[in-house]
Amino acid sequence: MKVGWAKYFNNNQYFEKDMIINVDDSYENCASKLLAHVTDVCTTTANHIDNATLAQVVHMIDHAGCIYLLGVGSSANVAQDMQQKLLRISKRAFFLPDSQINLLSTITIAREDVVLAFSFSGTTNVITISAQAAKKQGAFIVAITGNPDSPVGRTANVCLSTHAIERKTRIGAVSSHYSQQYICDLLFLCLVSKHYDEAEKMTMHATNLLSRIL
Repeated sequence: MKVGWAKYFNNNQYFEKDMIINVDDSYENCASKLLAHVTDVCTTTANHIDNATLAQVVHMIDHAGCIYLLGVGSSANVAQDMQQKLLRISKRAFFLPDSQINLLSTITIAREDVVLAFSFSGTTNVITISAQAAKKQGAFIVAITGNPDSPVGRTANVCLSTHAIERKTRIGAVSSHYSQQYICDLLFLCLVSKHYDEAEKMTMHATNLLSRIL
């Protein structure tokens, strides 16, 4: 019985501390470890959100002329998903997967625009340069980053922190992806709550439009 309890507690501690899959993990173990990890990442991110900053970002996005989204690699996937969500509620959102073209797009950014810059490390060079260029144009910069004290974080007007642990050597960006996605989904839901009836109408319109080709 003592051996059984020792194995139980060791396994639970392991699941909480280490997400990396082992060669002998069953599919059930993979599912349990991922669920525990995602729950922990989202809970930690939620607990570190500053409500005043969140309200400010929602307000700025809500009144923006256009929302520009910057991200490369795994961050680009979250940025593109955010663009689609914003378009569904009638917000002008601009994102291109080519980071160089996105950099050039900062030429057209105006003072009434908002930039969401995604970089978990906060050190992605092209994101930093793009954010700096957009800030010179007068845009409001929001960094969604795991490191506010980074080039991207210091460039931004405000930061929404994505609290996650990522190894330098990794199979995929699991922690950073879910923490960034949590922030974006939260922003989207806050925007929907401000204009619920209009958002519902626009969502139905988007669904009907897409149904014509699907």
